[in-house]
Amino acid sequence: MLILNLPFLSAKSKLKNKLAVSIIAAFILLPASFIPIIQNRRIVVKQPAVINPSLSFVNNSPAPKTISYASTPNMSSQLWQYLRQGVHYLESSGKDVSPDFVHPGGVAFGPLGFTHIAAKDIILNFPELSEFNLQDVFSQSQVYEEFARCYADLLLRKYLNMEYWQMPASEVFAVLQKAWFLGPGLYKKGQKVPSSRKKRAAEYLARDSSSLILATLIK
Repeated sequence: MLILNLPFLSAKSKLKNKLAVSIIAAFILLPASFIPIIQNRRIVVKQPAVINPSLSFVNNSPAPKTISYASTPNMSSQLWQYLRQGVHYLESSGKDVSPDFVHPGGVAFGPLGFTHIAAKDIILNFPELSEFNLQDVFSQSQVYEEFARCYADLLLRKYLNMEYWQMPASEVFAVLQKAWFLGPGLYKKGQKVPSSRKKRAAEYLARDSSSLILATLIK
């Protein structure tokens, strides 16, 4: 903002008159964006804010990383689809929620109730996924889903030492849903899941004939 004292026109002072006329003429030549206003014998010129075009409409959010699928030959896509559907039913009642959705307790996130501890475990055990961090996992659905799939394999194959690919899918799910909720340590100690979860797991296994047929066919 520019402020100049304005010598008003006076019949007694020709010098002041010339100076005033010169100042007014100078402001007339200002660009249209400059707005001169006369206030209390002063000229106040308001200049619009200057916006740096390089800062306009800039999205500083990092671009999503390209997901590279980990090698889990024992976890077929059909088996994982069946297991995922069941875990989704137990953790989020089948509702579509974002990966950063926080479950009661503040430990589990997203549609599958995935945890930070589980995500860190995947980063350590799957080199092809080590480029991702927790922010990636819990902000990008594709990364979240791949980490969850790999965790199911890691949980069953490594921590529970199960050759799950040789078992009926219904039996795999019965074990996975407990270990998913408790963690491998508590599961192996014989810790029980809440009765409400046990009931809902049974509902998932028996809710329609197609799930029962699938459970006997997928190995």
